[in-house]
Amino acid sequence: FSRRLKLTHGEKIFNYRLSRARRVSENAFGIMAMKFRIFRTAIYLCPEKVDKIVKSTCALHNWLIKTSPSLYMPTGTADIEGEDGVMRSGSWRLDLQESRLARLPT
Repeated sequence: FSRRLKLTHGEKIFNYRLSRARRVSENAFGIMAMKFRIFRTAIYLCPEKVDKIVKSTCALHNWLIKTSPSLYMPTGTADIEGEDGVMRSGSWRLDLQESRLARLPT
């Protein structure tokens, strides 16, 4: 919801949940881009192949988190929210800043 002065309780809850969902997906994609370089640039393949690549890397990402979490995603890789409510950036952000994701041509 917009930045009106007074949000209802329901709007505050919605904004929090939307913000959290964004952080989760941003972390997942950022970590995957750090690990799988194909996501660092535009993928110039047919949509069917891109679909297979995305599904395969998602499956591999999830499997690696379950089987080797400390090797695949050491502590500090993902963003975390401190007890004070302040977000602390994960190390994946530093790695991606060095390589910069490519913008898609318009």
